[in-house]
Amino acid sequence: MRTETPAEQLLYATVRIEIEGYNPNEKGAGTAIIFGLEGEKGTFLCLVTNKHVIKGAKVGRFFFTHRKNDGPDVGKRFDIVIDNFEQSWYAHPNPEIDVTAMPLVPLLEAIKRQGNDVFFRSLSQTLIPSEAQLAELDALEEVLFIGYPSGIYDTANLLPVFRRGITATPIQIDYEGKPIFLVDASVFPGSSGSPVLIYNLG
Repeated sequence: MRTETPAEQLLYATVRIEIEGYNPNEKGAGTAIIFGLEGEKGTFLCLVTNKHVIKGAKVGRFFFTHRKNDGPDVGKRFDIVIDNFEQSWYAHPNPEIDVTAMPLVPLLEAIKRQGNDVFFRSLSQTLIPSEAQLAELDALEEVLFIGYPSGIYDTANLLPVFRRGITATPIQIDYEGKPIFLVDASVFPGSSGSPVLIYNLG
């Protein structure tokens, strides 16, 4: 499969998270973004999701697709299992901001030590709009999000699904005085942590 267009690359910029709680009956799932933060020493890679996705998680699982030559070996899965999963994340200090992150580089290094290599793409911080870019957006915009709603994804090829919606409140204006906006879309459990993007080509 090619991974040249923005949409093709987005297919490899998220992972599905599966969690087990301390009670064996406690199970859940969500989505995490592979995010690249630029710094003086290069790109810092991390997984980003919502705090509530990993809350109370004893064990967490996610998978990558193996790398073949310079692209994905479609359908060939590499699983990662992490104990004390909730403690492996760094939560945003503001309790009202439902965001948490996990450094990705240690995991990638451990994968390579086992003689494996995985394929992924990361979302860049340059995708976060500046104040000037926000000012140019309309009160209503079409949005795209990528994830694993209600466990729906291509299990044979290990690919997430795309979904569309619209902004329900202006992105430039803090809804209820908080740095958030609302989206009108069909969102199901498992979508939490999905990136929400304005995807306009042409």
